[in-house]
Amino acid sequence: MPSDLLPSEPGRSRAAARGRRSAFALVSLRVPLIAVGTLLTALAACGYSFRSQLAPHLNTLYIPTLVNETSEFQLTQTLTDALTREFLNRSSLRPGTEDAADAELRGTISGFDERAVTFESGEDVRVFTRQVVITLDVELLDRVENRTIWSNPNLSEFGEFTESEGRDRGVERAIVKIAETILSHAAQDF
Repeated sequence: MPSDLLPSEPGRSRAAARGRRSAFALVSLRVPLIAVGTLLTALAACGYSFRSQLAPHLNTLYIPTLVNETSEFQLTQTLTDALTREFLNRSSLRPGTEDAADAELRGTISGFDERAVTFESGEDVRVFTRQVVITLDVELLDRVENRTIWSNPNLSEFGEFTESEGRDRGVERAIVKIAETILSHAAQDF
C-alpha cells in the first residue's frame, strides 16, 4: 500500500508508517492464506475414498456378471470389471462369493445410444464430437440386514469422444463415470 494512502498522524515518522504497512501487509496476506489452507483441507477431505463410509458390518462384496439387454456385447464384462475395480480399490470391501458375501451389486445394462453432439451442417455434415450413453438398472444389496442400500432403475452416464479418439474412448469414459457414480451413491446412503 503506498505511503500516501496511509492516514498521516502527527509525530509519526516514515519508519513507523512503513512498520504499519508491513503489519497491514502481513495481516492482509494471512487472511487469504488461511482461506486457501481451509479450502485445500476441505478438498482433500472430499476425495473419492469412501473407505470409512460403508457400514462396518459390510466386509465382502459379490458382483455377478451384469445382464446385458443391448447389442453391445463387450459392455458386459468391461462394465462388470470396472465396477469390481471401483468398489474393491476405493472402498473397504473385499471380494466375496455368491454364497457368502455381505453385500451384492447387481445390474442390467438396459440401454446404449450414440449421438452427435457438435457438428457442422450443410451440403456435407461434419461431426466433431459424439457421445455414447449407457443406461443401467442397478442395485446394491446389504445381505446381512436384508435390505437395499441403493438402487437406480435408470442410471445413465455418457462419454464424449472425438472422431480421432474413437468410440471406444467414449465408452471408457462413460464406464468410469458409472462406476464412480454407483460407489458415490452407495457410500452416501450410510
